[in-house]
Amino acid sequence: MTVRIGNNEEGEISIDQDKKFVTAQNVTAASPDTPAYVIEGVDNKVITILAGTVVAPELRDSNGEKLDKDTRVIIQKADKRGNRLGGFIVFNGTLANFDYDQMRLDPDLMRHTKQTVVLKEKQQLHVYVEIPEGANGLDEQMSRLTIGDETSDFGEPVEIVNWDSLGAPEQQAVNAMTQGAN
Repeated sequence: MTVRIGNNEEGEISIDQDKKFVTAQNVTAASPDTPAYVIEGVDNKVITILAGTVVAPELRDSNGEKLDKDTRVIIQKADKRGNRLGGFIVFNGTLANFDYDQMRLDPDLMRHTKQTVVLKEKQQLHVYVEIPEGANGLDEQMSRLTIGDETSDFGEPVEIVNWDSLGAPEQQAVNAMTQGAN
């Protein structure tokens, strides 16, 4: 269930480019350090993406064509300045592994995060789209990103909770999981 709290959302959700805490931009070929999507922790909230959460990017160029199959998608935590944090790679795979028509429907064709990531306010998770040189670039208007599944019986949702609703032990656990990610 998704619950609206002001301009933010709380509860079990999926993350997509329409959420207020997600920004998207076009990415050209051979621009590996330019994130296509930035997910930023929301004030007084904790965002948790568990290992095993569905990742379903549908990445297209300005003509609506699928990006080159050798395009690599990397979901990685970044510091507040936008620098990649090496130990926080949540997902790493090429578009050749995604079946755009079935990846949201067939559990056998879904791709999943490999480790759990927790974001506190102002912490960032970047989705890099590393497009091979000479290939068409990503058009953020023609593309879509989905992380999490709050509607099926087999998918993991992304969870957003109020920091203040966590007890002291949970707050300590979140601080421990996010240490070194500033």
